[in-house]
Amino acid sequence: MKITLSFLAIFSLGILTAPQFVKASPVSEESIPAGVEWFIHLDADLLRQTRSGQAFFHEFRNVMPIDEETKKQMPIDPVLILDGIRGLTLFGDMPDMSTGNPEDVPAVVLLEGTPDMMQVLRGLISGMQLENPEAIANSRIGETSIMTLKEEGLHGCFVGDNRFLLSKSLLAMSEFLTVNSTGQNHINLDQRFPTYRLGERSGVFFGAFVEGLGSLNDLPAQARILKLTQAVSIQLGEAGDSVNLMASLVTDSDQTGQQVQEVLQGILALFMMTQNGQPDVATLIQSARVDRQGTAVSLNLSYPVERVEQWAVVLAEMVRQEIESSQTPPPSGNDSAPESSTGE
Repeated sequence: MKITLSFLAIFSLGILTAPQFVKASPVSEESIPAGVEWFIHLDADLLRQTRSGQAFFHEFRNVMPIDEETKKQMPIDPVLILDGIRGLTLFGDMPDMSTGNPEDVPAVVLLEGTPDMMQVLRGLISGMQLENPEAIANSRIGETSIMTLKEEGLHGCFVGDNRFLLSKSLLAMSEFLTVNSTGQNHINLDQRFPTYRLGERSGVFFGAFVEGLGSLNDLPAQARILKLTQAVSIQLGEAGDSVNLMASLVTDSDQTGQQVQEVLQGILALFMMTQNGQPDVATLIQSARVDRQGTAVSLNLSYPVERVEQWAVVLAEMVRQEIESSQTPPPSGNDSAPESSTGE
């Protein structure tokens, strides 16, 4: 089954811009094991309520008209996917860099959608099984049916009527299913990550929370400040006329916290000196505020929603051009070759 790059681009952007709002899709703490070291959540329902989300949806939905040939290569209409996604959650442990395979991470992806969206997904999987039954293996974890794409080593299962679980680790899937069914040993996000603010009241629709970055080696120079931290969080939301990014870095001592604060302030000052001629970057840097409370350092940035709406137009046009260029067939060698002459 062939899925084009254009389809994947539309699908990825669509996760952020699906149009139908039911109610905000909160994090299901009762399903997430307490011991995870990183956690990411996108509340697609909440994003749809924001001006920035609506702008991206409006512009990228206009990208959808494509030629009939491309439609034939897509397993389902991407609009059906965009309309049904309500939330996306990822969590797992930090990679063990000593194994030489940092991609081998026990991570879990949990997709939440409407019942109609899940029905479409069930139909798609059934079609794959009919088309190539040898490519998919079936097994069970307790009462849950597990489907495995053999070549990719990717496992998946439906969880209730509105969630679908993906992972390359059967152990991680089993742990999730156990916590989900018993409600025991699950994470408490407010206690685990004190900076956690996801939800309708705050307007925060995206959050990423990570522990254990200090143990990672071979970080690029720009990211080595992370080795001084014990936990990092990045959250994105909209309030009033601004889109706000809130980052927090928790260190092991007040002294280290002061060092991290000074490093961040120095980086911001350097950016201000080198961003002449780039007003958007200058606007963002000028809004920056670095604060410290004990061992925790926070960085807050704001950007006008009006400018985000303008960027939505620009990015949609870039995607449109990429789609059009991918649909244009390369020139035939015969078209450019001159006719041969026999000289007779």
